[in-house]
Amino acid sequence: SARDITDKKAAEAERDHLWTLSEDMLARATYNGDLSAVNPAWTKELGWSEHELLTNPYADIIHPDNLAVTVAALEAMSKDGQPTRFENWIQAKDGDWKPIGWTVSPEPGGVNFIAIGRDLSDYKARERELMETQEALRQSQKMEAVGQLTGGIAHDFNNLLGGISGSLELLE
Repeated sequence: SARDITDKKAAEAERDHLWTLSEDMLARATYNGDLSAVNPAWTKELGWSEHELLTNPYADIIHPDNLAVTVAALEAMSKDGQPTRFENWIQAKDGDWKPIGWTVSPEPGGVNFIAIGRDLSDYKARERELMETQEALRQSQKMEAVGQLTGGIAHDFNNLLGGISGSLELLE
């Protein structure tokens, strides 16, 4: 018995090519904390070697403040079988923490899941810059309002002084 597997091999080669070229961090992991496959983007983004990532629990590189939220999202996904999204901070090999946005989807069988992670550093920097710009605009608007209020008070005060000044001239 023979079967033509040319199309299957071509599809696998294309998948492997995409795995290697992806700018996003791709991983296959278990719910009990192990990574079983990572693409080269992990090393590019975080500096960890594939061996280091596959031999240590992924919880070791998740920021302690984000660990509970991450575990809760994965547990919810394992129960309902629906993909989920979340953000957390991941430690790079140089000790820096990077914000990563995750899209995670369960595999059939309930043992593994596929994760796609994107570095959000540029997005977070732009978001911070936008917030600072909005705060500067609010401050500017406050100062403009204070200026208009001060000008109005000065005008009213000048009107009062004009009446007093005119009365004093008549008395004189």
